[in-house]
Amino acid sequence: MKITLPWPSAKLSPNARGKWAKKDDDRKAARSAGYWAAKEAGVGPDGFQFSEMALTFHPPDRRRRDLDNMLASCKAAIDGVSDACKWDDHKCDRITLERGQPMKPACVVLVLK
Repeated sequence: MKITLPWPSAKLSPNARGKWAKKDDDRKAARSAGYWAAKEAGVGPDGFQFSEMALTFHPPDRRRRDLDNMLASCKAAIDGVSDACKWDDHKCDRITLERGQPMKPACVVLVLK
């Protein structure tokens, strides 16, 4: 199953500074966006079970970004996808990360297997 997620807010980066309360609205919005992106991709009422995730990051520009920080920035969106799938993502055995070409609008392509 292929799901296209919006690019995460800069506030969700592990390197972002600030109080947790200021990040909370962005975190909730990302989780909701992940949920609805999964529903739009065809996750039915019975959910979807997966054991592997492959993420391809298509940033908005060519700035340097660490793959591990991009993954951490997407945690809330991935949790939203897991909510839609009715599947706990702790059961995922493998996560593959890939840097894609910059594009407008920026996105994260998530493939669940």
